[in-house]
Amino acid sequence: MLRSELEGRRKLYRVNKKHPLTSDLTTMLRKVTGIDSILERVISKVQDQLQEVWICGRLAQGLDSETIEVLLIGEELDQDYISSLVHKTEEIIDKKILMRD
Repeated sequence: MLRSELEGRRKLYRVNKKHPLTSDLTTMLRKVTGIDSILERVISKVQDQLQEVWICGRLAQGLDSETIEVLLIGEELDQDYISSLVHKTEEIIDKKILMRD
């Protein structure tokens, strides 16, 4: 399920993308980090303006990260509402969320 590699004296683990359970692991990671809940809330409020949502950075590579990077693509997004959701979610999951639009 995981593959490892040495980087200096550190051993790094990554999701083995060829493993049949990769999609299940990815789903579990999203639920644990809280990214699913913020995406669902944002999408339900701004679904008419939102065109795409991208997860970027280390999390998109299947790696643990203290910062969750999210790119929102759309027109006239409600920045105040999105900021309030980000703040609430950061407190719950104890991670920094970097929203880009």
